[in-house]
Amino acid sequence: FNCLRLAKLEPLPAMLHPPDRGGIRNSLYSLQSSSVDASSYSDEPAGVSRQVAGGNVTGKKLSDSPRSQEGDLSGREDPDDVARIVRSISDRFRMNQLPLMQIALGVLLVLIAYVFFLLLFVRGLAPGQCGSTVCPKDWAYGASGGYFCEENKGCRPADQGPFPICENQCWIGNVPTKHIQRAERAERTTKKESTIPKPGYYDLRLTRHGKMVGCMAPISKFPGDPRYGCGPPFDTARSCDAAPNPIRETQYVAAVHRGCATEMGKGTYGYAFDDGIGLKQCPPMTLYEWILCPTGNEEGFAWSADDGPRDSKKRFRVTNHCSKAIWIQSAGQQLPFDPALVKIEPGGSYSYAVPKEGVPSTRFLPKTGCDETGNNCDVQSVPPCPAEGCSPPIDTKFEASFGCLVEAETRSQCAKTGQGLPSTYQDWWDGSAVDGWTVPFSIYVNDGGWSLAPGVKGSSNQCKDVLCPSLTQELCPTKEWLTPDKHKERIMLS
Repeated sequence: FNCLRLAKLEPLPAMLHPPDRGGIRNSLYSLQSSSVDASSYSDEPAGVSRQVAGGNVTGKKLSDSPRSQEGDLSGREDPDDVARIVRSISDRFRMNQLPLMQIALGVLLVLIAYVFFLLLFVRGLAPGQCGSTVCPKDWAYGASGGYFCEENKGCRPADQGPFPICENQCWIGNVPTKHIQRAERAERTTKKESTIPKPGYYDLRLTRHGKMVGCMAPISKFPGDPRYGCGPPFDTARSCDAAPNPIRETQYVAAVHRGCATEMGKGTYGYAFDDGIGLKQCPPMTLYEWILCPTGNEEGFAWSADDGPRDSKKRFRVTNHCSKAIWIQSAGQQLPFDPALVKIEPGGSYSYAVPKEGVPSTRFLPKTGCDETGNNCDVQSVPPCPAEGCSPPIDTKFEASFGCLVEAETRSQCAKTGQGLPSTYQDWWDGSAVDGWTVPFSIYVNDGGWSLAPGVKGSSNQCKDVLCPSLTQELCPTKEWLTPDKHKERIMLS
């Protein structure tokens, strides 16, 4: 329109009205005429004169137009701005208002749809981002989203920021930043490349939030290293002990022996083939008391086992002598009559009921520094993992396969092992420190004078206490010479 007006085609509005067939002819004529009487057009404001090919064009008052009589557009305030704009355009170009309203409404709907598309797909689960996760569904479209770590399947709310340690994480929905996680991933990758294990001195202390929370065995420092875990080709006692720089000669194993009553034959494993002082056997009516943070002055038993549900016996007892509450986490095959997580206050005890059919492959982990649910602890080696991921499994632990106390003719009722075989008559147990330790402990046993054979009296030399009251954090090596496997890239845990 402006280009045509600059070409002095003033009667252009008439071209927009097909019924006015003379409009085009008059418009073409105006290019040749030296003077045009524009009085036949009602769209020029009053008093306006223009030069057109050397002549004057004088327009009528707008108020004389039939359209302007419907509403004075020159001075009145109209509450409906959109309607006023539409009427203004309609009067200016002599068009009907209804099509203009339809066009305006269509444009508005397109804009709304576009904004909705941006909010739904660009802000949230955009291509190349998280996709389907286990995180809350409302993160994708709500006011606040979060982050997802693929390595530990963890979810972290947006207000907590990206995972501080996660090499493969993504964002969901509305988050404060989408770039830090990439930078941290790059930083973590650089750190990973710079910590490919090399022979040297290593600190075996595990810290969290600046506080020491446990001591790592070399196999926990370098997971999967066959020499420290006595795996193939070092999977026999002879080959493991004969390996270059063997695990048995480390400061760590020496610390385990020193922190326990090893010379009395009442120590525990410091590595897989630390034989003669580790795995124990007792008859299936034996009472056990696991004392955490013992003083070293405890004297035997002062309790008897109560009856539990369905002919079970409460013969495994945990006592807390630490200065703070401890949560006992059951792992592996759980005892059927007790919760998986038990809180024991300082000075308190809890007794577990062991069924007479036996329970294979169970273990118990003491956790400190936990939240009110018993999770997010100083050392959290089992799910649910905290934001930074699960800890290495360095917990002080009691591991057992409780034996089956039923008549010989009903052995089929015994609990089945992982191999599908009935549990043995004997209890098999230990207080292993193969992976590390977190708190000192002692395990006292009372076999009632029974042997390892059914119905035979006489305590076995294999059924005796394990005493580690001095296995404290101070014994953890801070300068351990280790020579990790240089033929495989392994990530050092810190």
